[in-house]
Amino acid sequence: MPNNYCDADDIKAVMPDQSWTTAYDALLNVYATRASREFDRATNRHPGAYAVTTASDRYFTGSGGIYLYPGEMAEAPSAVAVAETGDPSSLTAWSTASDYFPLPYNAADEGQPYTGLEIDVTNGNKCQWYRFPKAVKITAKWGYSATVPDEVQQAVITWAARSFKRGQQGYSDVGAIQELGQLRYVKGLDPAVDDLIQRLRRQAV
Repeated sequence: MPNNYCDADDIKAVMPDQSWTTAYDALLNVYATRASREFDRATNRHPGAYAVTTASDRYFTGSGGIYLYPGEMAEAPSAVAVAETGDPSSLTAWSTASDYFPLPYNAADEGQPYTGLEIDVTNGNKCQWYRFPKAVKITAKWGYSATVPDEVQQAVITWAARSFKRGQQGYSDVGAIQELGQLRYVKGLDPAVDDLIQRLRRQAV
């Protein structure tokens, strides 16, 4: 199952004026799951892309050049192997020490995912990503990040908390603020959540 980006305690923490028991924990965790998956969909990423904890293998046809763009990787690949003769059953391990660089170079420092690999033509003896079917096997944590970015977690908490409160009001678009004697009209996403979605949304290619 994909990881959630918050849990019941995180949601309760943003609504401290309510007297909480564990009675709502199961329901709040459901809201956490729904908000996490909605955030994935809204930003055009696969479920759990902002908290990828397990590496898996993916195969690619080589580009025929020095650059290969396999998609978002939360960390630099843990292994890269290439079928240099075109036989996918005979793979040669390549190394970041001499054969390729993860791209962008500064992704880790900037809190961004890696998206490509560049052959190290200066120090290594490789010249291309061989253009054979399934010639490149990459083992990586596929997704945006290995741990949930703070701003993503806050956005999902906000989304889940608002859904919970609307549920308490029968999912009405109008909610009462009793302390101020006012009605509050709720339509669409929280502006801060929507702004983050716009910034993180991955463009289809």
